[in-house]
Amino acid sequence: MAAFLDDARLAPQVNAALLAAGATNPALLAPVREYNRRLFADLATRPRGFDRAAAVVLATHGLWLLETLQLSPLTARQRQRIVNGLLDLAQTAA
Repeated sequence: MAAFLDDARLAPQVNAALLAAGATNPALLAPVREYNRRLFADLATRPRGFDRAAAVVLATHGLWLLETLQLSPLTARQRQRIVNGLLDLAQTAA
C-alpha cells in the first residue's frame, strides 16, 4: 500500500492513459477486476480486519483517482497526514 500511495503522484499522465485505455477498451480492465476480486476475497478471510482493511484499500483507490484526474484539493502536508493515517489503519487491520 505504501508503494502504491508513493507512486500515485509520480506519473499522473501514465495513470490517466491507463484510465483512458480502459474506458476505450473495457476488456483491458479484466486483470484489474481479477486482482480486486482476489484482494477483497483475501481481505474477507480476516473477519476482524475486513472492514478496516477494505476501507483503507478503497480510500487509497479514491486518493489515486483524485490525483490521477488532478482533482485533489489536498496540500502536500494534508496528503501526508492522510497517508500516515491510512498506513496506521492498515497496520491495525493486518
